[in-house]
Amino acid sequence: RQAFNYAFRVYDQTDATYRFAVDRDGKVGIGGTNAQVTDPAHTLDIRSASGVEGLHVSGAANQYVAAFVGDFTTNQSWGPLVKAGTSSSDGAFRVQNQAGSSEYFYVRGDGKVGIGTTSPATQMSADTFLEIKKASGIAGLGLNGGGDSRWELTSDTGDDFKVSRNGSTALTIDGSNNKVGIGTTSPGSKLDVRGTLTVDSSDSGNNVAHFESNDGLCWASFNDNGTSDGNKVRVGANGNKLVLIGGGLEIARMEP
Repeated sequence: RQAFNYAFRVYDQTDATYRFAVDRDGKVGIGGTNAQVTDPAHTLDIRSASGVEGLHVSGAANQYVAAFVGDFTTNQSWGPLVKAGTSSSDGAFRVQNQAGSSEYFYVRGDGKVGIGTTSPATQMSADTFLEIKKASGIAGLGLNGGGDSRWELTSDTGDDFKVSRNGSTALTIDGSNNKVGIGTTSPGSKLDVRGTLTVDSSDSGNNVAHFESNDGLCWASFNDNGTSDGNKVRVGANGNKLVLIGGGLEIARMEP
């Protein structure tokens, strides 16, 4: 009795080509050269022909087309591996809508990822609006260029937005009133700066700082730490008049 190194084969005599083969180990080969078909390297080894997809599976309504389930052994469960792409001209992984007319997700052959685009200009490019959302707690984005500093953009359940460096908050936007705080997480005015503020204009002829009010009265207040509200120094403009007030009293007034 002759022993064969295969269990089953389909051979096309018209062009002397093997179409399908099952070897004695249970491996299945489909497509490719005769050697590839008859000696499959994997449990299911499919080699696509030029111009056609290697594997096409059509799904039923309300059912996933395919599912990949890893081993149930702890620390030994691996998902699918995609090995494709050598340059920006290649496509390593692609997700489209059912009609194939809209791009959802694309991994180019050089590793750049596109969301809504097949032409990512950076490591990750998105031609759409992105949202990072958590059901509760803090949602955010961390940025680190390889140095010791880590910058974080975060939003919490109170709708506050914060810019932080290594866990220390540098800027806060209060979500309840849109007040901005620099050096404080509880801004008390539209712009609340705790620390030294430098305003400089490098363009000759331009205002270094511009203050404007829509009710005809505009004030700038100066308050040393611990000074009561009544003892603040204020510089104000009322129409075409400039007024200086200190300790609740008018110190000087200038008008044309």
